[in-house]
Amino acid sequence: MSVSASSTSRTSLPSHASRPWPVALFSVAVAFAACTASSGVNDDDAAGGGQAGEAPDDGEGGSAGGVGPQGGSEAGGQAGAPEDAGQGGGNADVGASGGHAGSSSGGSGGADVSKCGGHPFCDSFEDYTVGTTPVSSTPGANWRLASGSQNLRVDDSRAHSGSKSLKITVTPGASSDQMLTTLRDDIFPAARIHARMMVYFDDVPMGASPFHWNVMRALGAFPPDSGIMRTGPRLGVGGWAKSPDSGLQSIMATTGGAEGKLDCWNHTSHKLPVGKWTCLEWHMDSATHTHKVTIDAMVGAKLSFTKIPSGDKGRGCLGGTQATPWFVPQLTNLSVGFQYWHTLAEQRTVWIDDVVISKEPIGCPTP
Repeated sequence: MSVSASSTSRTSLPSHASRPWPVALFSVAVAFAACTASSGVNDDDAAGGGQAGEAPDDGEGGSAGGVGPQGGSEAGGQAGAPEDAGQGGGNADVGASGGHAGSSSGGSGGADVSKCGGHPFCDSFEDYTVGTTPVSSTPGANWRLASGSQNLRVDDSRAHSGSKSLKITVTPGASSDQMLTTLRDDIFPAARIHARMMVYFDDVPMGASPFHWNVMRALGAFPPDSGIMRTGPRLGVGGWAKSPDSGLQSIMATTGGAEGKLDCWNHTSHKLPVGKWTCLEWHMDSATHTHKVTIDAMVGAKLSFTKIPSGDKGRGCLGGTQATPWFVPQLTNLSVGFQYWHTLAEQRTVWIDDVVISKEPIGCPTP
């Protein structure tokens, strides 16, 4: 599967020729400043700042905060005692309704959506030069923005399909980000999306609590007629880790609104596979406020819920409570890569390949 849309060949889909409400594009750079586990850090709302805070009783620390020229806060939180657990049952979205995008032998993408398995966006990084950051300022390019691009490069040392992938070298230290963002206007704004990627971790990212990280993030806005008075909403999927047994997590944060800033987390016992390519698909729906994550085509039960998270390893919300609903906004963009908060203990390397974005279920590539 090759890169989806070049600046010269993309054919826009007409799904957003007119918009019923103005979208404030909450941009996507992920340069978030370090946050502390013991005291709040309130950044400038206009810059998309977040909120950090004292952890609940177990002292594992909330997090968020940070400022970037196009960024905002991300959620973090407490980490529970790690335990082994399975990854839930079968995936209703994968199979008859899913379809495959790409394969281990390649496939292609581009303006012809049939080359993406019928989906509007796919990228396997085959059409970029090794050693470059695959971004372009040209309208219609797949990736318009990059954050932390000095450690984010197209690479030919490992690939799920074809010969190239996106390599992210994550150096130890305080909070950092390495992400690509798509602003494709044939996809966004979207009331619902499915985002799928193949991801390879050389090992579990670890750091002292409350260390945590994201590999996918979505930003958006609530329309005025939604009745939801939250600003700067953002959602993410990643993990929390203070030991190899720590698991995956989802997060939700806002920059303000009627409830003030929210910084919420949902820790689970779903383990991060390492040393292998993993198929990760994330579904969000603003009509039902559904969040769903599948891992190698198996539902991540504790990462999948409607409005109220169901994590089994600690969940909470700075600025709210465990009962605070996780509303899904009208989505304006999606980012993939790696970002973390607090201190990473050792260098990690992450590879991403075969990214697909659609408004329909996607499924995993054919082995």
